[in-house]
Amino acid sequence: MDKNFGINIDSSLISFNDGTQSTCWTVKSSFAGTLLVGGTGSGKSSGSARSIAKRFLRFGYGGLVLTVKEDEAQIWKQYCEEEGRMDDLIVVDPEAHYRFNFLEYISTLDSSDNYAQNIFKCLKEVIKATEQRATGRGDDQFWESANDMFLKNIIQLCLLAYDKVSIQLLFDIAQTAPRKEQVKIEDQDNAFLQAFNTAKERVKAKNEAWNKKQLPEWLKNASPAEYEKAVLDAIPEMKKMKMLKQFFYTGLFCLGDKTRAVIDFYFTGFLHTLLDEPVFGLFCQHQSNYTPEDCYNGKIILINLPVKTYDSAGQNTQMMFKYIWQKAVERRNVEENGRPLFLYQDEGQEFVIEHDTTFQTTARSSRIATVLITQNLANIYAAMGGDKAQYRVKSLLGNLSTKIFHANGDVDTNKYASELIGQAWAIDRSSGTQMGKDFSFSRGESFKLQYLVRPEQFPFLKNGGPENDFEVEAYIHLQNATFPSGFNHQKVSFNQNLK
Repeated sequence: MDKNFGINIDSSLISFNDGTQSTCWTVKSSFAGTLLVGGTGSGKSSGSARSIAKRFLRFGYGGLVLTVKEDEAQIWKQYCEEEGRMDDLIVVDPEAHYRFNFLEYISTLDSSDNYAQNIFKCLKEVIKATEQRATGRGDDQFWESANDMFLKNIIQLCLLAYDKVSIQLLFDIAQTAPRKEQVKIEDQDNAFLQAFNTAKERVKAKNEAWNKKQLPEWLKNASPAEYEKAVLDAIPEMKKMKMLKQFFYTGLFCLGDKTRAVIDFYFTGFLHTLLDEPVFGLFCQHQSNYTPEDCYNGKIILINLPVKTYDSAGQNTQMMFKYIWQKAVERRNVEENGRPLFLYQDEGQEFVIEHDTTFQTTARSSRIATVLITQNLANIYAAMGGDKAQYRVKSLLGNLSTKIFHANGDVDTNKYASELIGQAWAIDRSSGTQMGKDFSFSRGESFKLQYLVRPEQFPFLKNGGPENDFEVEAYIHLQNATFPSGFNHQKVSFNQNLK
């Protein structure tokens, strides 16, 4: 029994029966992560996905729901109504009153130095995921370093000049940062120059104040090099200003035109989605009236900006909030609040980010039930991009301990499922007849390894509907658990009409 929430983590969420005995999928099992795979029309959404979602609600989980299709908000409203959880549902969309200011939220987490780092990590996560999807380039260290330097220095300039960061400031400074073709940048009046000059004047004032009040006696006759070192040690802003000048007026100029154009495109392109409505009003403009921590008290946050409607704006915003949510629940002290939480992602390939793998390695101890639903594994490979995509995907899938495979026509996905379920020794009987001068007949037996479930069996699984008595079939594979058969897989069914 959980002393903080009043739930036994060994409680059964779903029971799978083979006709004689049952195997339970428990609250604890859910924390190890779940992958749901099934082709279009396989019945995964109305079968296993629906069953899992409703059990989470029934057992008091809080959580985050990301959306791709337009009807998902309505489906979850129905789930919450059926399970008595309507008061816990927070639907974030242009029609509702819920607002979350992500920069304001990040500013409350740590010191000013960590504030800059937290903003950087959040924006980087989404920008990198966006670039991977668009270019397939996820492993080029040069591009990643160039992007990182650009993002870090613009954030630092904002803070040094204005003691704050806003999406508008980041966008304006990025748009007007120095370029090779601008011979006399000092003569131009733009957002970058205003920020740079403001930062320079503020640092200069700090230096003058230090000279008047705190300048050690021995430095009055010191060499320029000794004086500069002492100033940089005493005034951190002086060192930051020097680094900003080196980057914007030297390092940035060294980038080729194509490289600079690509960096500008993905950075300012993402910021532009945040400046557009409804995203700006929902996540950047107003004071927050909900936070990720509300899930600790059982709230279900549903971001109703479906990708099918809002395209990249909906996708990027949901990836950003997902990352912020993940970092928040990782900070939770489960000894003080042990309520189970879930992260539910139908068409989950649309929201895959680099942090997912790291997050999943500690999700069990954080009591987070991740559910990733997709049509086939190729979708995830395409989303993660780069030469090392296969290793990133395998690492992520390896940390999702429950895998449910519905009807599928994708050869690679079915092969993966078959190999995951594995092989077993089977008797291979052979016989032969020889006709000639003498008649002879022979029979023999040998043992041979055979796949327990062959790849070609998956397309024939029932997909629900009246013609199948609303029964949806799947093969489930559990890590560190066995079914009555002695194997860690079983063919199971879900009733689409079951409450």
